[in-house]
Amino acid sequence: MIAEVGSKRLSLPRKFFSHWDITSYCNYNCRYCTYENRNEKFYDYGHKLKIIQFYEYLCIYYDLDLILFGGEPTLDPDFFRVVERLNTSLYPLQIFTNLSQSIAWFKELYKKRRYIRFIASYHYGMTNPKKFIDKVRFLLDHFYEVYVKIMWDSNYKGIIKEIYKMFQPLKNDYSDFVLSIDRIWHWDQDFNVNDIEWYFGEQRKNQRLHTYYEVDNGIKYSTSFNEIKLKCNGIANYEGMECDCGLKNLIVCSNGDVHYCLTFRKNHFKPLFNIVKDNYIDYIHLLDKNIICPHKNCYSEVAVPKRII
Repeated sequence: MIAEVGSKRLSLPRKFFSHWDITSYCNYNCRYCTYENRNEKFYDYGHKLKIIQFYEYLCIYYDLDLILFGGEPTLDPDFFRVVERLNTSLYPLQIFTNLSQSIAWFKELYKKRRYIRFIASYHYGMTNPKKFIDKVRFLLDHFYEVYVKIMWDSNYKGIIKEIYKMFQPLKNDYSDFVLSIDRIWHWDQDFNVNDIEWYFGEQRKNQRLHTYYEVDNGIKYSTSFNEIKLKCNGIANYEGMECDCGLKNLIVCSNGDVHYCLTFRKNHFKPLFNIVKDNYIDYIHLLDKNIICPHKNCYSEVAVPKRII
């Protein structure tokens, strides 16, 4: 049984992490994706400006570490305007993207902002790996950092392992490149013992993914979130644990709904409030204490600290 989960990423007193799903719309149709509303409309800039103003208010009290998420966030027609307006202070603005935009598009982004960390997901069958690597090289030459996640679908596990190897030279060429392979959690995935051992080995090579967890006999393991899930047979059950969501983390949906974490949204919990419809200043007090986790299966890859009480 897990007794504690910790993360260096969220250890600083004023550090606050947030996902903003600018849009749920996505131009990919990955068979393993469980994201809802992939054909959602785009909201107008006035709607998004209210969310930006909410983040500006949060920055009075916290050092905000913000990631723009989707769907595919770069498809939003106001994306450049959003990037220009956002001020994330100490930390680079993070963008989670499938890199489907052209290099010409990223050149335009470079004119708007340079202090950006990209989390780029590679999906086999959706894009040519050599073209994807060319884009990654461009980003590494012009922006702050690139973290590539290779999505490992067991239907093509041999091919994807070979593609994963294609990215390895970038680790030698760039100190600001991070590479991982991300095991897919889907009902029909078929990984054998050798697959999992190889996966564990690759996860442990990536120091920046490391968090730790403590089991009830007191042993601490330095690992990654996905390895924790594997140790738990795919079910990261934190029900009843004290969790620092609220103090350290929240997610903002494209419609303005605010949740403590991804799992609250995924499980269709009632939002804490809606930034666009409500006076969010009246609800900031909900972010001054941690919560008791109600979830038997955590979906969030952000290792928000949690502990048995």
